[in-house]
Amino acid sequence: VLTRAEIGDEAFYDLVYIVTHVVYTHNDYGVRKLNPLDLPEEFEFLRRTFHVPYEDNDCETYAEYVDTMKSFGLVSRICGWWEAPAGRPWRDIAPFPSL
Repeated sequence: VLTRAEIGDEAFYDLVYIVTHVVYTHNDYGVRKLNPLDLPEEFEFLRRTFHVPYEDNDCETYAEYVDTMKSFGLVSRICGWWEAPAGRPWRDIAPFPSL
């Protein structure tokens, strides 16, 4: 998975836009649930970089992450509907289930 440090901020956020919109087209913009195995590379990218827009205070991009991860059925189980434990960054929250 590419990191922001490897490709720079602008390219990273372009990649985020592409990945989230690939998910949106596959879930018909929130109509259907997805299996992470159907989009394994996209799922893994989102899972590994979920903390970035939160730490950047980028609400719009963070909302797209939450929305796309919700389509995989994970967000409500993992972070309790957007509430992180006090003082803990998202990447420190319990890991996503193994596939």
